[in-house]
Amino acid sequence: MQDRADTTMHALRALSVKQPWASMIAGLCPGVEKTIETRTWSTDYRGPLLIVSSLKPDQPTLHWPRGEYPAGKALCIANLIACRAMTWRDAAAARCDLYYKAMAWVLTDIKQIEPFPVRGRIGLYTVTPPRGIKLLTTEGAEKNEN
Repeated sequence: MQDRADTTMHALRALSVKQPWASMIAGLCPGVEKTIETRTWSTDYRGPLLIVSSLKPDQPTLHWPRGEYPAGKALCIANLIACRAMTWRDAAAARCDLYYKAMAWVLTDIKQIEPFPVRGRIGLYTVTPPRGIKLLTTEGAEKNEN
């Protein structure tokens, strides 16, 4: 992933993800990790990807982790390293079953950030983050990235 201090000065590619999936990617659901996002479309883009929680959540299910989920906010920066056809082996990391035309967007180096509001869009889009994104360490302390 490119230098995070650099990302505060430049626009980032972003992807809106419904809740609770966005919080799972960001590591906000204790004990639940999601490192593959799925879509029915592919992208050639590779690199830093801002994960934005959609305003409207997915339909609730009994399998959701309990808790409050931020809506309409950037939650983390991940490194998108691959986009390929999903296989049954991806189901656990994607937190969903294999489905028709599913593409696996493989995410690594996921870093929580102090949430900030973003107006989501469909597809990949560009967001210019506010100066000084605050990365949150695993202990929850903030680290200012100027």
